[in-house]
Amino acid sequence: LPTTKARPDLSAPPSPATVPVTYQRQEPMPGVTILLPLTKWSGRWVDTVMNVSAYCSCSVCCGTGSPGITASGSRIDDVSYFLAAPPEYPYGTVMRVPGYAGGRSVVVLDRGGAIKGNRLDTYHETHALARKFGRQTLHVEIWKAGE
Repeated sequence: LPTTKARPDLSAPPSPATVPVTYQRQEPMPGVTILLPLTKWSGRWVDTVMNVSAYCSCSVCCGTGSPGITASGSRIDDVSYFLAAPPEYPYGTVMRVPGYAGGRSVVVLDRGGAIKGNRLDTYHETHALARKFGRQTLHVEIWKAGE
């Protein structure tokens, strides 16, 4: 049976209850489709020390011709807070970064050429806000689903 992935609700800050979950589509009878979760709503926060920096969509941060779309395909105009993380953290990974997004959980929606290892970028709506955040070494909490 084909599977689909639920996208996180980007209109509200994510929480462990909105961690992306894989669903299996089933058709118990013709014309009736249901989605059953393949994983349980369980997990834990894992504390990781990361080198966290900031960026915005301006030409200084992203170069000229930035299309305003993250590597995951999300439009930056639709999302107030999101992260750029290395490939070890799949799109939709939920994290909490001290001093960012009012302490709320945010999701990984972007990548970056210099974002490798323990690096993380926080997105800001203006260059001034990105510069104000700067670069910091922080204890970032990462939601590990199913653990």
